[in-house]
Amino acid sequence: MTAPNETPPRVDYTHQVCGTTNTLSRDAALEMAANPDSRPSLYCVGCGDAHPAKEFVWDADNAPVSVPIA
Repeated sequence: MTAPNETPPRVDYTHQVCGTTNTLSRDAALEMAANPDSRPSLYCVGCGDAHPAKEFVWDADNAPVSVPIA
């Protein structure tokens, strides 16, 4: 279980297809950090639809969202 004040390592991600930056909620970001496969698709506010996680990269380091944090 995570501490109530734990900061997720990554929250902003960009949809490579349309270029829109999106932000995960704190809880969703902590879940993604613990288990990247927990969300096979993510919502893009620019497109207004969900897309496969492989279409997104983390803004912090440009790493694919679908790859676990090392």
